[in-house]
Amino acid sequence: YSAGGDGVYRLGPRMADRWAAASMSAGHPGGESPYNLRNIGFAIHVGAYDTAYNRNGLANSWKTNLQALQNQDSEGEQAYRHQVQVHDGLGHWMYNQDSVAIPFMQGFRRNPWPNQVNWRQSSVTHKRFYWLKNHSPAPGVQVSAIHNNGVITIDNPSEAKLSLLLSDELLDLDTTLRVVNKTGVLVFEGIPVRTASVIYNTLRERGDWRIAASSEVSLAQ
Repeated sequence: YSAGGDGVYRLGPRMADRWAAASMSAGHPGGESPYNLRNIGFAIHVGAYDTAYNRNGLANSWKTNLQALQNQDSEGEQAYRHQVQVHDGLGHWMYNQDSVAIPFMQGFRRNPWPNQVNWRQSSVTHKRFYWLKNHSPAPGVQVSAIHNNGVITIDNPSEAKLSLLLSDELLDLDTTLRVVNKTGVLVFEGIPVRTASVIYNTLRERGDWRIAASSEVSLAQ
């Protein structure tokens, strides 16, 4: 809430692979983007009279942007699921009307291995997001990767210096994987190799067995 809401606007997208859902109350996004929120639920609640820092106006902007991302997504309403309410007649304090975000969030379960990952680096960069790893992250770099029946289509594989951190939770590692860029050019073809070092390193990095990978495929040029 308030400054805590500022934090949710920032940490929600940057670390979306760690959540099932998140709820922001009475905060300010500070230049963040909703692009990374494809696979979690995200709630936004602001009072209609909460005009400081344009909190109310920015909540409506995020609603528009989230709806546009959902409309553009191949999975439609299954992606970028959101709840945005600008509460009439209320200012910075919403008298707990934002508590409707709790049952909204309870309807979600974290999916560590989604078939599509949309990732945009913010001013604070990260090296891993779901099953993508960026060895040299830089602010503003944006990547989208889609898995479909053993084929991964990805944009900017060389610019972003990417690796794929893979698991049988995402695809069958005993079969041939093909990775292509958005124009259809083949980037990788082969059977991913499971290694103890990848399992160890991804467990050590996160301490979370549900998102531990078994194989790493480098796409860096």
